[in-house]
Amino acid sequence: MVKTKLVSGFCLFFICFLCIPQVAIKLELNKKRFILYENIFATVLVRNLSSHPLVFGKHKQMTGMLFFNIKDSENNRIKPRESAQIDFMEGVILEPGRTTELTLSLSQLYALNKSGKYEVNALIKHSQLSELYISNTVKFNILQGRRIWEASVGVPAVMLQNEKKKDKIKKRKYELKTYFDGEDKVICLIVSDDKYIYGVARIGVDLGNEKPECLIDNYSRIHILIQSDNRNYNYYVYDINCNLDERAEFTAEKSTPNLTIDEESGKVEVSGGEMIFNNNN
Repeated sequence: MVKTKLVSGFCLFFICFLCIPQVAIKLELNKKRFILYENIFATVLVRNLSSHPLVFGKHKQMTGMLFFNIKDSENNRIKPRESAQIDFMEGVILEPGRTTELTLSLSQLYALNKSGKYEVNALIKHSQLSELYISNTVKFNILQGRRIWEASVGVPAVMLQNEKKKDKIKKRKYELKTYFDGEDKVICLIVSDDKYIYGVARIGVDLGNEKPECLIDNYSRIHILIQSDNRNYNYYVYDINCNLDERAEFTAEKSTPNLTIDEESGKVEVSGGEMIFNNNN
C-alpha cells in the first residue's frame, strides 16, 4: 500500500509538472473595427515561465517562431502574403521570467483582402518547448466603408523616368471613405490603382457639419481641409503614393479657412483662417 501511494503521488506530481505552462502569450489589437486595407496592428506579449532562457536563432537548438492563425466567418484560414517576412523573432533572447513585446501589422503579413468578420490567435513554438503555445482569441471586423469623395489623377511625368513616352498615362485614384470604428465615425483617405493599394490614412472624424474640402494640384497631390472641432481645421497634403507631404492646423476665430486653386499654375493653398501649426516650420 505504501509503494502504491508513493507511485501514485509521484505520477500526480509528474502530471502536474507537465501541466505547468512554460510560456504565457497574450494578444491585443489596436482596434476591433477597420476599413479595408487599413493597417491592423497586433501587439503580442510573450513571457518566459521556464527556468531556461529562450534564444530565437538559426541554430537547430534555437529554432522557434511566432505566427498567427486567422480565420474568417466561414472558418477559412487566411494565408500569409508571399512577400511577408515571418522571421521577426530571430535574434530575440527571452530570459527566464522576462516578457518581450512585439507589435506587427497583420494586414502586411496576411492576405486580409476582403471585408467581413475575423478571429485571430498568436502562436509560438520553439525547439526547447515541449508544445505549441496559443494566445487568447481576438475577434475583429473589416469594413468596406462608405465613399464620400473620389477623383482620378495622372501620375506626374517626373515619377515615370523609366517609362516610354508612347505609354499611356498611368492613373491613381484618391478616395475618401467613412466608417464607424467602434468609437467615432472616421474619415480615411485611400490611394489606389487597378493593381495596388498604395496607402490608407486616417485624416479625421466626421463631425456631421460639412464634408472635407479636396483639391488636386499640378503635381497630382491631394489637398484636404477637414474640420477637427468647432473652431479648428486640419490641412493635409498627400502625394500619389499616400505619403504625407504637409500637415497644418488653422483656427477659424476671425475667418473660416478654405481651399483655393490658381487656375493657371495649378497651385493649391489655404485662404482665410489663421495658421497655428505647420509641420514644415
